[in-house]
Amino acid sequence: MRFLPAKRSITPEDESHILLYKEAGFSVRQILRVIELENNVKHGTLPFLDRDIRSLFVKVKKNLVANDVKDLLEYMKFEQNANSKFWYAFTVDEERRLEHLFWSPSQCFDWYESYGDVVLFDTTYKVNAYDMPCGIFVGVNNHGKTILFGCALLRNESYGDVLKNIVDSFI
Repeated sequence: MRFLPAKRSITPEDESHILLYKEAGFSVRQILRVIELENNVKHGTLPFLDRDIRSLFVKVKKNLVANDVKDLLEYMKFEQNANSKFWYAFTVDEERRLEHLFWSPSQCFDWYESYGDVVLFDTTYKVNAYDMPCGIFVGVNNHGKTILFGCALLRNESYGDVLKNIVDSFI
């Protein structure tokens, strides 16, 4: 009977512990074992299963994904208000989804003013959760060290004109 979904539940206290252990990098099996040890119960007698923990992770991820772009843009706005040299720009598509985002922290802006003679742009190819290439603008300082000028998230690969406009407005 205890394996029926209606009988299985994760308490709010256990939920906060599970999420903390997940953030620390524990596997689901390790999380189960640690909670069994904390509650001083035998192996396999918790009121939830590993499937319930995985379902909790999916539920939390859905809640985070729903507002992540909004939170990111609020963070960018906050940083720009806190530091006038922080710079960001973004575009949205017809469906009001984030299409392109470029940002440059304040120290990167200073480096660009000092060492912006040569700028290299390179992208990853859709290795993040949003399938958006992440581009970085880098250069070289007077000690031969690579320095970062800015970063961009791009919705698609046809971004040549967008990048030109972003870089032109950045300069």
